[in-house]
Amino acid sequence: MKRRTLVTSLAVAPLVGALSACGSSTATNAASASGGSAPSGDISFAFWGGQQRVERTQAVIDLFHKAFPDVTVTPTATGDFNAYWQQSTVQAAGNNMASVPQMQNRTLADYADRGALAPLNDLVASSAIDVSNIPKSVVSSGLGKDGKQYMIPYGAAFASLMVDTTVIGKLGLELPPKGYTWEWLSDWLGQISKKSGAPAINVFGGTSDELEAWARTHGE
Repeated sequence: MKRRTLVTSLAVAPLVGALSACGSSTATNAASASGGSAPSGDISFAFWGGQQRVERTQAVIDLFHKAFPDVTVTPTATGDFNAYWQQSTVQAAGNNMASVPQMQNRTLADYADRGALAPLNDLVASSAIDVSNIPKSVVSSGLGKDGKQYMIPYGAAFASLMVDTTVIGKLGLELPPKGYTWEWLSDWLGQISKKSGAPAINVFGGTSDELEAWARTHGE
């Protein structure tokens, strides 16, 4: 069987776990959990993060081992964020991703569309994976374009616009009102630039957060 991965994922994204689409006993035993039998086997778990995340993740794995002594979880941490994705891309191409890779919803399509991730709908429907305490809007961030659940969020991050109120006050302009639109923001930034003679906003060209925010608010 083609190897596929179970995922957990990250929105700005929710942080989520995904299941790799693998033909190993990992997926089989995960599915059997819904039938009430005790799970057993090996799970490889890949994630990114520094030492603090490594320690906290290991603490959770230790709790999992106590609950399911017949399952062995082998974690692999990649300290560098970009290196993690480079490695995941290579592994997906070779059908050898970790059983459970950490994922982001902004990268979901790169893996789900190529069949590298296993859908989790049956495990969610059987409550083998309990999502009852996760907001539906967050859970839905793990859906693929085919409508299947590929990621289960375990956290969420968000981007925000920070405003220098001192500068805005000196320019005699109002602060962004609640519910402002992209059109309002564009006009406001134009006024700032005109009055100050300087760039009005730093959009950090090396990141995609602003583009993602624009796309999401336009229904993409």
